[in-house]
Amino acid sequence: MPLFMLKKEVFEWIRTRQKNIELRRGKAKKGDVAVFQCGRNILRRKIIKREESNLTDVLRQDNYKK
Repeated sequence: MPLFMLKKEVFEWIRTRQKNIELRRGKAKKGDVAVFQCGRNILRRKIIKREESNLTDVLRQDNYKK
């Protein structure tokens, strides 16, 4: 279960589902549960898609606007 430490503003975006793409390095797999933490606040979200490539390919224009 990957743990991601976030700033308060980013944590709120994820909590309110305004932000649905997170770019991180690591070995997380589709179906894993990602844990987002900001201070004592914790959210758990299921990883529904994983892409592996260089940054410009992963962060395509159609993905970025989401």
